[in-house]
Amino acid sequence: TCTACPSSATSPEASTTVSDCSCATGHTGPTILNCTECQAAKYKPTTGGSACIDCPANSNSMPGTSFKSSCMCKPGYSGAATSTQGCQSCDAGKYKPRAGAKSCTHCSTGTYSPTTSAIGA
Repeated sequence: TCTACPSSATSPEASTTVSDCSCATGHTGPTILNCTECQAAKYKPTTGGSACIDCPANSNSMPGTSFKSSCMCKPGYSGAATSTQGCQSCDAGKYKPRAGAKSCTHCSTGTYSPTTSAIGA
């Protein structure tokens, strides 16, 4: 009978002992009995107890994220978090209400935004 590793832990195929188990991607901890999800705005692509990595500046991720590509620009910022330019602030006169890579939107006729990184129209 194959026995499951503790919660939030994993092991390679054909493992033979509980010591083969380690914290799964998107999780960290000092031992396999203490694996916890990476916090929001962090990710971890490898198994084991190593620390979770911060998402790039002005980006966020869901808790338990395994890949840097899951980090998305915060509202008020556009671009791709993983690109060389990263997440860029919306210029004055533009806004972006949701997270993601979409471009900032121009304020409509009769409205304005004097600040950068605006999130609402």
